[in-house]
Amino acid sequence: MDTLKVGISFFDVSEDIEDVNEHDLKLDLCITPGKLYDFRLPEV
Repeated sequence: MDTLKVGISFFDVSEDIEDVNEHDLKLDLCITPGKLYDFRLPEV
């Protein structure tokens, strides 16, 4: 069984994330007030 990792943000997307580290998990989906981001799909 696969796990779907979903993040929820109360804020719009920020282009720069400065505190990324080796223990962060890559999300499959992220829900923001304006859009649903699906990182499983290739970018167009």
